[in-house]
Amino acid sequence: MVILLLDYMRYKHYWLFHNSFIYIYKDQISLSVLLLIICYKAIESILVPIPTLHTDMPKGHKEL
Repeated sequence: MVILLLDYMRYKHYWLFHNSFIYIYKDQISLSVLLLIICYKAIESILVPIPTLHTDMPKGHKEL
């Protein structure tokens, strides 16, 4: 019963991350690696927009 539940959870995770191009097959990836990927994606989504803030200044503005 427990094995069936784990199989079901892996199946749900596979479809959950399917659209993110992260394919999780049975017994191929551990939960810790999955958490690392989630953390990396979260940090990446926070850090990526930051450099664009400097280019959003008004056109008339010039740095001293």
